[in-house]
Amino acid sequence: MQHAQGDNYRRGYMAMGRLSRSVIVKSIFFVLVLSVGVAIFVRYIDARIAASVDFETAKTTTATVLSVTKTSPAHSLTGSSDEGYRVCFTIDNFDQISSRNREGYQAAELKRLTSDGPRCKETTKVEVAKSLTKGSKISVVYLQENSYQISVARIKAQGEEL
Repeated sequence: MQHAQGDNYRRGYMAMGRLSRSVIVKSIFFVLVLSVGVAIFVRYIDARIAASVDFETAKTTTATVLSVTKTSPAHSLTGSSDEGYRVCFTIDNFDQISSRNREGYQAAELKRLTSDGPRCKETTKVEVAKSLTKGSKISVVYLQENSYQISVARIKAQGEEL
């Protein structure tokens, strides 16, 4: 009789052992799946933060001067009676933008160029403007906007702001 009780106890203990091993294996699997899920989520959040930071930082590139024309004070957008010049240019590239967004900005800039013409900047910095000719390179600082638009923040020629 005691022998039968001992066998039942051993069988119960072994069954409990299998059950606890099953629970442990399932728990380990759950923890692994949860860890992978958290890692993927963290990478996604990091990428979104990086994209947001990338979107808000100023980018610097070169542009090519298409024309430099003298403007009369009456037609000057600067509102000044000083002698002024209008420098028109096209942005050379958008290499500073992540590759996944670059094509959108290039296409939008080409569309804007086709419909509105080149970007232009009026300046009263006569010496700088006079030194520029068609084909001259200038430096452009821009910000990315919504819908693949950009906003030119600063233009420099020969180290001086226009």
